[in-house]
Amino acid sequence: MPKKSAGATITQILLAFNRENTWTQAALAETCGIEVRALKTRLNELAEAGVPLERQEEAPHVYWSVPRRWRAGHVLLSSEDLLLFSRLCRRLPRSQLRARALAVVADGLHGRPSVSESEEFALDPPEDAHLVVVEDALERKQALRIEYFSAARGAREWRIVSVHHIAKGAPSRFLATCHRDGALKWFRVDRIFRAHVPDDEPLRNPLPEDVERVVVTSIDGFQGDGSTTAVSLFVREPESRWVARNRPKPLTLEDLPNGIRLRGDVGSVKQLARWVVSLGSAARAETPELVEAVRALAEGALGVNSRL
Repeated sequence: MPKKSAGATITQILLAFNRENTWTQAALAETCGIEVRALKTRLNELAEAGVPLERQEEAPHVYWSVPRRWRAGHVLLSSEDLLLFSRLCRRLPRSQLRARALAVVADGLHGRPSVSESEEFALDPPEDAHLVVVEDALERKQALRIEYFSAARGAREWRIVSVHHIAKGAPSRFLATCHRDGALKWFRVDRIFRAHVPDDEPLRNPLPEDVERVVVTSIDGFQGDGSTTAVSLFVREPESRWVARNRPKPLTLEDLPNGIRLRGDVGSVKQLARWVVSLGSAARAETPELVEAVRALAEGALGVNSRL
């Protein structure tokens, strides 16, 4: 056989696997116009470079395969997969990244419409750009340096953080380890002014159960002092129907004849109390800590407004 360059051979191999997911070693060598020994060398090089090749022997043949939906440089998606991807994209806030993803879907579906548009909130361009940086840091497991507005201090300051969880919404937040004090904290994406990956700053990894605890017990980004408190409250009908669909995530629901009861462990009783007060007379706190927090907020509001 005439001698061929390694690059030309690798191109032919990848094109062959784009056509068929599985080849016998002999048939692939013949298709690429090279000897079996040279083919094995190129296949091993591709495997070392990250191509997901699998080798299987079934005498008298040797088979080489790639995953069913793998294509060189691409992932193969069916029309149904693209529609699913489109629906998920449309549940995200409007952003440049979301628009690019939907454009890819439209191209794959040859321009035909996928699902109806439904948008409840949108990201401003700066928040959109910073959210992408935060997502990249989480995916690539890199520490992140951010210029951040601290509401507690009322000032902009630089922080180095390790991102562990992102909560999309309005506003979008992320849970991260603050390298300054080593604590798990929530940060708002819309309070970032600048962000980049610092040089030689290792990622800090807390215990997964600690991250999960903060995620499931926080309310709107508030986690209190790190401890949790068991709470319970009752919400009457008809307000209970709305509350059942919009309750804070840490709370579970129990249906009752004339309403619902919400229970759970929360990291910030004060933040939950603000939500309970917003329901007015429709909600009744049942546990001492929540009762006291609701009373304090209500009395404070009455005291201020009685002087107006």
